[in-house]
Amino acid sequence: MAGEAVQTVSARWPGLKNVYALIAYLLLFQAFTGLHPWRLLPKQQARLQQYQQNEAPKAADAYFKPMADLVLPHGYQLEEHFVTTADGYILRMFRIPARPASASAPPASTASTCTNNSSSSACSSSNNNSTHSTAAPVVLMQHALLDTSAGWLLLGPGRGLAFQLADAGFDVWMTNSRGNRYSRNHTRLNPDADASFWSYNVDDLVEYDLPASIQYAKNATGQQQLVYIGYSQVGISGGGCKHLVRPATSL
Repeated sequence: MAGEAVQTVSARWPGLKNVYALIAYLLLFQAFTGLHPWRLLPKQQARLQQYQQNEAPKAADAYFKPMADLVLPHGYQLEEHFVTTADGYILRMFRIPARPASASAPPASTASTCTNNSSSSACSSSNNNSTHSTAAPVVLMQHALLDTSAGWLLLGPGRGLAFQLADAGFDVWMTNSRGNRYSRNHTRLNPDADASFWSYNVDDLVEYDLPASIQYAKNATGQQQLVYIGYSQVGISGGGCKHLVRPATSL
């Protein structure tokens, strides 16, 4: 009876044969090796423990450093810009010009003086760096969900994508979506007092944040188009701004 039932199920759902084969393989693997296929091998387990003990805390500390501390010590220039969206959110963008600064050159900007409780006028105008046209190709980088622009820098020069692009001659602009630690400002709303500040969704990021950031970078550089690189979150939705960007990639 059981055999007939299995044959009936297999006939109705042919794909189950592959499932049965996989289960049999896993059981044989465990029987001959004494290891669970879904568990890490000893060397992998040791490497994970080493990372958790030594590298992960350093990475976490670096993530919460000011952007200036992640960029300027390595000899690159850094600019800070503020963009106001059509619905009033004030977004902070960071720019690494195409060529690294020399070790003796003064930085293009220092850490931000705009705090969560700063007035909107101070955030949106007085802290902006002067802009200028550039012949370098412009690339705009959109971070992942629950991330910030720092995510493009944590691996450091030679490994972080933002550094690599600057070395390759790109004018690098990094966005920060509304509500993250760099974009907690609004023309009317206080994120610490007004619950309506947080009343938005991913559609709003696509409708307001991305177009405003892209247009700002284009105006600042004098470029008609730019390259867009998006990771997760709004990364896959950059297609909503195809008229503003040159096709690149979503990671």
